[in-house]
Amino acid sequence: MTRGSHLTPAHQSHAGKGRATQASFLTHNQQIAPDGFAAMSAYMRAPAGLRLLDPAHIQFLRPEQIAGKQGRPLSPPEKRLQFGVYVWRMVWEHVPSPPPPPTDEEYLYEMQRIQALIGQGQPLSDPLDGVYAAPNDFRDSGGNPFSWKKQRKLFREALKAACAAAVWRNETPRKVGQRRPLYETPASLMWSHAPRKDVQIGRQDVPSYARENLSPARPYSVPVTATTHAIWLPPTNEQDKQDE
Repeated sequence: MTRGSHLTPAHQSHAGKGRATQASFLTHNQQIAPDGFAAMSAYMRAPAGLRLLDPAHIQFLRPEQIAGKQGRPLSPPEKRLQFGVYVWRMVWEHVPSPPPPPTDEEYLYEMQRIQALIGQGQPLSDPLDGVYAAPNDFRDSGGNPFSWKKQRKLFREALKAACAAAVWRNETPRKVGQRRPLYETPASLMWSHAPRKDVQIGRQDVPSYARENLSPARPYSVPVTATTHAIWLPPTNEQDKQDE
């Protein structure tokens, strides 16, 4: 008998229906539903000291869940540094020209600065400061930690903003001595072609608040006299009747 030949559609359908009737099926779905496979992979690999399959999976974890190789316990600074490595990779790994990563001392220094900021309910002054944050850093104005769900939500928002800022700063050319803004100013609406010179928009012979300028009726533009063409003549009564 060939191995796996019994796995027919009918057999799999019967096995699935049997699994759905088990008492543990509902609990299993409740555990994996919020985040799916990515979260379950992170939950299992981080405590075991295994490398995450994707740096973005760090959004499902907290520093205290990370262990060393073969599950070796790590000190709090070591856990935070390992956590920061994944966050840095998530933000900068896909950018063509990423900056050099900080040293351990630089990271811990910036981490303390960010903790003092978001630990009092204040927003990040620079979205890229999100690389030094962790979910349990987010607290209210009184220094009390938010709920676990809200902390993770705020952390994910910080990661999203940091990734967007990293991409934008990489795509925007930088000039020496010129400071770049945090966010790009949206371009204003512009015509796709040069404005016409043979017409004049609006009427200058009446005030700007006049009805003709506020709610212009057709025609919407007033022709301007050209030097190379005949002068525009007012319409006659016969022309008015024809137009009607």
